[in-house]
Amino acid sequence: MKIALVHELLTMRGGAERVTRVLAEMFPDAPVYTLLYNEKKLGGWFPKDRVRTSGLQPATCNLLPDTVKFNHHLYLSRFPKAIEQFDFRAFDLVISVSSAFAHGIITNGSPKHIAFINAPARYLWDRTHDVLERAGRGFLGSVRRVYLERVFHRLRIWDAEAADRADMLLAASKDVQRRIELYWRRPSTRRWMITGWKKPGQVRFPTLQIGKKTGPVPVFSPSYPPSPPTSALTSQSRRATR
Repeated sequence: MKIALVHELLTMRGGAERVTRVLAEMFPDAPVYTLLYNEKKLGGWFPKDRVRTSGLQPATCNLLPDTVKFNHHLYLSRFPKAIEQFDFRAFDLVISVSSAFAHGIITNGSPKHIAFINAPARYLWDRTHDVLERAGRGFLGSVRRVYLERVFHRLRIWDAEAADRADMLLAASKDVQRRIELYWRRPSTRRWMITGWKKPGQVRFPTLQIGKKTGPVPVFSPSYPPSPPTSALTSQSRRATR
């Protein structure tokens, strides 16, 4: 089974990046797709030869400081189109870790897509007015506010449409699950565990365990009697998303 991982921005270390790091360790042959990649900050976790970047990735000859090159605020309006350009037809399963855009990849059901949602983009939904208020302060504040109001409006429309694309949504917490239902009108699950099993002479398959079931439930993959799990995402994701 060929697996791909998606993480929207690999430009700083945080809780979301730790979740993707665990997944990358579980599935060491899976490439990691991202919109922007700062090798200085994340090269130790995600080696360059494993990362697949979008067309927004700054050229290596770009002499601008990293604070400018990897400032995601400068790319907001271009992220939706960029995330949709990734081609996953060669894979059987895609696992995305999303805080704003990664859940919006296009797979059309082949491969299957499991989206781990850290949260629907808060600046588009529950914190929009706070963000706009701060943006409106200071020199040219009114200009920034008008610009962001238009950008946020377009992004909210895209976000609501993109929310239907994943085959399954995994919520990082009960609060995130509530916001997914409120803003996206979609069900999600938070009682789950992704584990990797490796049977001698065979490839590693992902398995999703939901609820209080005693055994693993194969999802989007062949089933076979599993040996003990080699790793699990549950505890890492809980610590990373607190």
